[in-house]
Amino acid sequence: SGSGVAINYHPARRTPEGQLRVGLIGLGIGTIAAYGRPGDTFRFYEINPQTEQIARKYFSYLHQGNARNEVVIGDGRISLARELISNGPQQFDVLVVDAFSGDAIPIHLLTREAVDLYWQHLKEDGILAVHVTNIHVDLFDVVRQLAEHSGRTAIHIEDYGDNYYESTNDWVLITNNGEFLQDRRVRSSITPWRTKAKPIFWTDDFSNLFEIVDW
Repeated sequence: SGSGVAINYHPARRTPEGQLRVGLIGLGIGTIAAYGRPGDTFRFYEINPQTEQIARKYFSYLHQGNARNEVVIGDGRISLARELISNGPQQFDVLVVDAFSGDAIPIHLLTREAVDLYWQHLKEDGILAVHVTNIHVDLFDVVRQLAEHSGRTAIHIEDYGDNYYESTNDWVLITNNGEFLQDRRVRSSITPWRTKAKPIFWTDDFSNLFEIVDW
């Protein structure tokens, strides 16, 4: 998937240390922790404390993963804003925003102000990975416009799954990391954009769901 491409093929993986610092908005059951390697830090931001309880009680990704897995309870954007003030930037290599698969879209995570905050926490060559899979709305244009606002390249990674039980998922990766974008493994994973991006740009003051409903 797109998160796997961002984490596994980040150029830092080829350094002698090979360690990554990864931020993730949305815990779920912690599946992405399976990408962790010794020395990595995976910092999850989860708004629902019961989600963490379920992830730790019924699933093993968090406690069996190789990375150091941290969970911060609270709204992801608010938590990141507080951390920036109190402790400074987190210096993430990858920041995964995975909170849009349900029928209630947290719009405040996809605005100009939100993406500006993300880049303050990401390293200059970092990768912002946004999971846009949704059966109700089409978030591609929103995310592509945020990439353009940031002056970075957006690529589409579509994953069809390996078997009958896995569903298709869509990711948009945003970065200016030239080494990553030229990696042959990354290039072979890219799904070409089908259309030119529509000028749908959200801010904290304006958003319009009618523009993105998947009619």
